[in-house]
Amino acid sequence: MATCLRLSLPLPPSRANARDHWAARNRKRRDYELTVYHELRFETILPPEYIRWATLLQARIVTKQHAPPEPMFGPARIFAAFFVHNRYDPDNLTALLKWPIDALVKASLLTNDDAAHVKYDPTPTQTIDRKHRHLELTIDDLAHEA
Repeated sequence: MATCLRLSLPLPPSRANARDHWAARNRKRRDYELTVYHELRFETILPPEYIRWATLLQARIVTKQHAPPEPMFGPARIFAAFFVHNRYDPDNLTALLKWPIDALVKASLLTNDDAAHVKYDPTPTQTIDRKHRHLELTIDDLAHEA
C-alpha cells in the first residue's frame, strides 16, 4: 500500500522510574491512545478507511461487527525523532516508543510490533524544543524495498 508515512504525535508521558499503580498506568495508556487516535483522524494523508477506524477507536464504539482495515504496513522500519524539553537517556527514549507503537498497531497502521514486523533506527534522535514537544515517526515499508 503506502511506502512511507510521516506522523507527528504528542509526546508520551515519561515512564522512567515510574511506580504507578497498575490501574493508574492503564488509564494513562488509554488516555494517550485516545489522543493518538484523535491526531490520526486529522491526518489528511491517511486513506478514509483508516480515519474511520481511528474515529471508531477514539469513540470506543468498536464491536465485533466493525472489522479493522488491512494493516497499512507489513514489515516496516521506524525512524523516531523526539522534540523534548530536556535531554533524555537513549534507553528512556526507546522506552517512550512503546505506547505510540502499540496505538499504531491498534489503529491498523502496523501489522504487529514484534521484531519480524518492525525494525527500528538504531537510536531515536532528540531535539530540544521547549514550546512544541512532540514525537515524529517516519514509517518506511520494507516490503517495497525487497
